[in-house]
Amino acid sequence: MFAHNNSQYFPDTANNRVRAIGAPYYAGPASTGRVSTGFASTGTAFAGTTGATGINVVTTVAGNGTGASGGDGGLATAAAIYQPWAVALDDTTGNLYISDCWGHRVRLVTPNGFISTVAGNGTTLSAYYSVVNATWGTLFNPAGLAFCNNTLYIASQGA
Repeated sequence: MFAHNNSQYFPDTANNRVRAIGAPYYAGPASTGRVSTGFASTGTAFAGTTGATGINVVTTVAGNGTGASGGDGGLATAAAIYQPWAVALDDTTGNLYISDCWGHRVRLVTPNGFISTVAGNGTTLSAYYSVVNATWGTLFNPAGLAFCNNTLYIASQGA
């Protein structure tokens, strides 16, 4: 998933985080060389390839590594996200949507880094009533997301 600033967002499912790879510091031709990585003392990862002139920074956008779901209203990097499987970006607002799969929710990260739940209430029980608010309804492992024409589409694995 690419943003307008050439960053790429992706779920790091095994580590319960969502990460971003920034645009290279020094733009250069693509290379089929070996990938080299390193970490700064702050925990920021760097990746580059031999023969290329670009170095990419990999940062955590959301998730603290805990296999749980929580932290709404706070910073996304301090929040718990349980097995994120997909991300979708609203290019107009810069909002990033995350499928908190095992948390049975869809989360939203604002451009200023705060997180909230926008769909699902954390349970998998079927609800047979009219849902007035998306956070009152249930989702079962939301695994796919797409954002198109100001509408968020959610693919859930079950009822």
